Amino acid sequence: MAGNRTTGPLISGLAALLLAAPAARAADIPGDKSTKATITPGPARFEGVLDKAGDSDWYRVTLKAGRNYAFESASFCDTRVVLRNAAGKVLKTSGLASDNGDDGFEFRSATTKGYFVEYLDANPAVCLEYGGPYPHGYSGNVAMEVRGDTTTRGTIAPGQTINSLLNWGYDQDFFRAQLEGNKSYTVTLGGPTGIMAWVVDPNGKIVAHGTGRYDPPAGFKVPKRGTYYVVVAGDDYANGPYSVGLRTP
Repeated sequence: MAGNRTTGPLISGLAALLLAAPAARAADIPGDKSTKATITPGPARFEGVLDKAGDSDWYRVTLKAGRNYAFESASFCDTRVVLRNAAGKVLKTSGLASDNGDDGFEFRSATTKGYFVEYLDANPAVCLEYGGPYPHGYSGNVAMEVRGDTTTRGTIAPGQTINSLLNWGYDQDFFRAQLEGNKSYTVTLGGPTGIMAWVVDPNGKIVAHGTGRYDPPAGFKVPKRGTYYVVVAGDDYANGPYSVGLRTP
């Protein structure tokens, strides 16, 4: 069970929104391959409802070949998002999304094809103890994402500013950059409180960081000409849109 739970009438803000079921709710979404519900990948969020303890909602989604996607879950209850193939086999599972923060994972499909995305009430006792009787809400999205490792296809060049998205707490985005060893560079950041940036080499070794935890690297030089990665990350609650830039004096 996650810590720092809100109890009884103290539930407010996002938690209260997630707990409130839509006024005119459709029939429960099936928790199997018979589902007709669909998700269209994009930055827009959608909302669903856990109608009963242990409820499972399956959605159909089509993923395009070679694109990286982020699968996110946000909930007051302990809710997981699960990716299944067309036969229903589990491919990836998130950690628990709760009032302590949302959760998710990344996935890149080798071919363009259909999958199932499941939102699962993973710990009904939490909902009953801290939120009361069902139904309980959840939200999430399936968004194209900058991959969080050196296999990324995201790039950034000196003089460029990119707008992107941190999809959950502790999400990381890697941007490949070609840097010269005799030049000075500065990384700029814009977005929610709690985002940070650093620069790593192809082996993941940090070659530049800011003077403070949330200060981006400024006026740094890399050891030699080559490929490096500007990494953008958030702390536990720092998710949402941001901008990152790479500058030379």
